[in-house]
Amino acid sequence: MLKFQSKRTFLGFQLLFIFINLFGYKLVAQNEPTIFNESRKLMGLSIHTGSGVYRDFSTSPLFYELPGLGITFSGIYHTDNTENRFDLDGGIYMWDEQFFQFNGYYHFLRNLPVLKSPKWNLKVGGALLMTQNLRINSSLQNAQVGYEAFTNLMLVGKISRDLSVSQPKPFKCWFIKGTKKPGKRMLSFQMNIGVLNFNSRPSTYNYVYLGAIYGTALSLDKLLKEYKWKLNGWRIGTQIDYTWFYPSGNGRRISYIWDVAHAPGSFEPFDMATHKLQYTILINNKKR
Repeated sequence: MLKFQSKRTFLGFQLLFIFINLFGYKLVAQNEPTIFNESRKLMGLSIHTGSGVYRDFSTSPLFYELPGLGITFSGIYHTDNTENRFDLDGGIYMWDEQFFQFNGYYHFLRNLPVLKSPKWNLKVGGALLMTQNLRINSSLQNAQVGYEAFTNLMLVGKISRDLSVSQPKPFKCWFIKGTKKPGKRMLSFQMNIGVLNFNSRPSTYNYVYLGAIYGTALSLDKLLKEYKWKLNGWRIGTQIDYTWFYPSGNGRRISYIWDVAHAPGSFEPFDMATHKLQYTILINNKKR
């Protein structure tokens, strides 16, 4: 019970820190009615905090929930009708166990002109998401190291609402009062659904023996040959973004990202989920 409360306390302080920083920034930008009719080329640097959850039935039927931190490098380019985004992401989740995750992500979206209001924008498209996990749990002794890889081809839908303000506007949220300054702002929701879901898991065991790594049981080369790609399982992800821009074209973004996957593998299934609260610095990289 004490361990569970300590994890929640740790996450609570992380969320409080980001909440304080969010209200500490002034949202200043140019007066323009919409942000969907512009070409933007942006580079992003993100930090995130949250939790990682996993369960491997072949080693332990228990869920492990671990607080963590991570960073993401992004490249974003969108025009009137399209959006390209590429991410490289790394996260470390640890308490008594360690869970390392690395992601490579790319999507291409095209505008779907079915919404009449210019304040709303809907894009659909496809994405490629590649993930590698490394797990270490010393309490499982010779089966303490776990490894798996995922490749997912996904259907993507993204809906955005232009919240730009052209004139100063007072606001009140509980005990907080202030004035919204003119600027470009956007709120968006994105959902990714796996269409083709591949996972690489051992064909004999769903975990890695320490003896295999140290060469006392079998060579590492032979160990990797035991991994077989399977087309099964499912994966779903969602992302909520609040973005604002400055007159320079640079911007900031606050995001909540949720990702969950299930991989039956060859024998026993593996489940994982991550929850991230992310802060991003957007750098205008468009040549003037």
